[in-house]
Order: sequence, then structure tokens, then C-alpha cells
Amino acid sequence: MHIFYLLFCYLLGTCMTAYFVGRWNGINLQKENTGNLGARNAGRTLGKTAFFLTVLGDGGKGIAVVLLGRFLGFSDFWITLGILFVVAGHLYPFWLRFKGGKGIATGIGALLAFSPLLLLAFLGGLSLSLPFTKSLTISMIIGFFTYSVTILLTGRYELAVLIVMLTLLTIEHRQNIIERVT
Repeated sequence: MHIFYLLFCYLLGTCMTAYFVGRWNGINLQKENTGNLGARNAGRTLGKTAFFLTVLGDGGKGIAVVLLGRFLGFSDFWITLGILFVVAGHLYPFWLRFKGGKGIATGIGALLAFSPLLLLAFLGGLSLSLPFTKSLTISMIIGFFTYSVTILLTGRYELAVLIVMLTLLTIEHRQNIIERVT
């Protein structure tokens, strides 16, 4: 049952909201601006409505995976694996030649559903660093780091899979980080 859950999580992750929002508007977002299938590119290309629809759809994928895992009675370890798989599906959708979004909305949706209290660590790190970095991307990375440290400080090592997911998100944003730092 666990393997089917993980497969479902990956496949759900490959449902790219921005792709469908773009197609609905007659635009292939893979050929516009950054070519990324995420909320930022959808918003930049199609406006605020497309941005919010994409955030809701992508965040909803993360929430759905956590709720399904809880419904099935899976342990936190398996749910965190499900989170990793849904984010991996979003980052690397097989049907789009493994070129998807950057996973932020999906990851945040999953983290919100998984543990609102732990999500506060992410938001705290982001909020406290934003005035200094003046970069949402870099502040999100600091928020990810804060979230990771909080997991380790709680002693819930079964949640370490989330640190892998946060590392993946950081790697996907490496170009944005380089642009902000240089």
C-alpha cells in the first residue's frame, strides 16, 4: 500500500497547474519568460489570477498528499516520503521531459498541512530575514534552513526526509540565488 501511495504522490505532483492555466488561456508557459511551470511565471505572463490559481492548485497537491497519508493511517515517516514524492513530481514531471516548476507552493502546502507549528519556523526565518536580504528567494532559503534546524531540535529525526525535500527546493532555486548574490 505504501508503494502505491508514493506512486500516487509522484503522479499527483506531475499535474502542473501552471501548464493547464496557460493552456486554458491559449499560452504555452514553457515558451514564455522563464519557461518555468510555476506560479511566478504564470503570474508574470498571465497576471494575478493565473498566479493565485497556480498557487492554489500546486499548494493543494501538497495538502492532498498529507491528508491522504493521514486518512490511510500512515506514519509521519511515510507521509514525509509522500511529500518528497509530490514535490519531486512537480519538479520533474515525466510527461514534460522532467521540466516542471520550482516546487515552492507544493512544498509550502504540504508543510502547512503536515505541521502548522513547524511551518511557523519557516515563516519566522523568512520574515526575519526578508528586511535584510530584500530577496524573497534568499529569505525562503533561510526559512527552509530554519525549518530544518527546528526539525533537528525537536528530535523528530523521522522528519529528516523533509530536509531532503527542502534541499531539493534550494537546489532548484540556485540560479535565482546566484542572480541575487552577484
